[in-house]
Amino acid sequence: MKTKVILSLSALLFAIFLAVGSVDPSSSSGSSGSGDVGDNTRRTPSSDNTNTPSKPNLEVVDFSSKNEEYARYVVGTVRNNSSKNYSYVQVEINLLDESGNIVGSTLDNVNNLGPGKSWKFKAIIMEKDAAKFEIKDVSGW
Repeated sequence: MKTKVILSLSALLFAIFLAVGSVDPSSSSGSSGSGDVGDNTRRTPSSDNTNTPSKPNLEVVDFSSKNEEYARYVVGTVRNNSSKNYSYVQVEINLLDESGNIVGSTLDNVNNLGPGKSWKFKAIIMEKDAAKFEIKDVSGW
């Protein structure tokens, strides 16, 4: 009886170890950047680590804000630099007031971003007090 319990617990711990070890740590990129709402200048994200020669799997390659007749947007391009087909990709953006305080957030997402492909995102800005934005994360699976 003791042997069965020990074997069952060992199998459970092994299964948990395999599940935790199979999470893809490269499914999120290190791309980030910021800009002013209403400034239509296209930007490229800043790199936090200049010693890293490889690009992140999902990379924001440019971004800006765009004013249209009835709405404002954060627009840009995300590129899949990997050989993986992502079934879902999301870009998350914080919206800031003039003082740099968060007044909201926005996001955009897409399905089925293939290897080497790019996606042009367009995230709506609903907060009237938003004067700046920060691209916080690009993730996918």
